[in-house]
Amino acid sequence: GMSTMPPVLSATDGCMVLVDRSHGNRISPWELNILIAELAKQNVKVGFASSAEELASALRNASSLIVACPTMSYSAAEGSKIEKFVNDGGTLLLFYDPAFEYSQIPELFGPINSLSTKFGLTFAKGYLYDDQEHFGFYRNIYVRSFAESFVTHNVTSVVFFTATHIYSLDKGVAWTASSTYSSVAERGGN
Repeated sequence: GMSTMPPVLSATDGCMVLVDRSHGNRISPWELNILIAELAKQNVKVGFASSAEELASALRNASSLIVACPTMSYSAAEGSKIEKFVNDGGTLLLFYDPAFEYSQIPELFGPINSLSTKFGLTFAKGYLYDDQEHFGFYRNIYVRSFAESFVTHNVTSVVFFTATHIYSLDKGVAWTASSTYSSVAERGGN
């Protein structure tokens, strides 16, 4: 397990994790409750920004920003502020749930990509599946191939429940087995 890894965030860093709620984000605090509980154990504060003004203001004191399932795109100005935040040492966590694509909001991956592309990442449409090797259900895929990274240190296997492919500019850190398919491309690959 990762118990030997030092925490990514610690109270000694004066950390505050900010969760963006200003872009119609399809995430509620209860969906983040386990993460928030783990952060609280480390005396890390968690705040929620529900307007663009709150986001810009709170970002100044944050050490990490969580952007999860936005339904409204980020403007160029907002993207630049977040880019500066990351360049100044802030951590950005981008969460996207491909299952939301099948909700009432078409092309939900557009808003997350309005921000992720600034960092060389693009979330793909559809979901990944593996009908040969999976965790109980074909959309519960294993990831067992990792690059050396502080995120993947001592990790040997992860199961993703309804995940999508993320295109990156040679910055990937985790790969599926070659028997994994995209529901959109219908091609196997890792």
